[in-house]
Amino acid sequence: MRKVVALSALAVGAVVAVVFILFFNTGGVRGGSLSYEANYTVSGYAVYGKDKIPLSGWMIVGVKGDEGYAVYRFEVEYLFLKFRLTGAEVVKDGIYYKISCMNDECQVEKTRVDELPVHPITRQILKKEVPGFKATVKELGDCEYAGRKGKLYEREVEIEGRYAELLYGEKGPIYENSLMCLADFELYEKTVVKSASGELSEMRVEAYINSSGPYSQERLNTILWEIKSREK
Repeated sequence: MRKVVALSALAVGAVVAVVFILFFNTGGVRGGSLSYEANYTVSGYAVYGKDKIPLSGWMIVGVKGDEGYAVYRFEVEYLFLKFRLTGAEVVKDGIYYKISCMNDECQVEKTRVDELPVHPITRQILKKEVPGFKATVKELGDCEYAGRKGKLYEREVEIEGRYAELLYGEKGPIYENSLMCLADFELYEKTVVKSASGELSEMRVEAYINSSGPYSQERLNTILWEIKSREK
């Protein structure tokens, strides 16, 4: 039973971490004037102690200026345990709405965007000086994926204290290193997360674009309605 509880915590923590570290839009490399929707395949694994737990699924991200949405579904399987991890996020009128579910257990959150160090959908850095959160980005050269050309960036992030506990359930420090190929939107991202302490020793996540299209106001409104309908 203790093992089940531990893995349950792992599953929730993995999703929160994945949603946060992906689709950063390079944290300040580009502005917020783009409008698009992109569909990604996501895969990876997390190592907690001696356990290596695979994670796979998909994610849809829509961005239009300062508003946007994200929908995701992941599967986590370890021995006889299976977790279905689903969720959605919306930013509308400066408010960040989020629902995250493990199987049929869901949690709804709401906060002001200006209270966060990073925009939760566009992933642009909103506050350059945030205690416990440091991020640097540098351009490495050209890249290409699925016939599209872009620029390759490396992002390094160090997280500790409040944000490390919020994202990973540990005090940290947590170190993230990402390679991102960006055209008008992200073509792929490869991220490695390591912890200096705690049970999470390593997490590797890769996301590759499947398709892209126009931003969907209808999808945002539908997601927002679903989240609000579950608010207590």
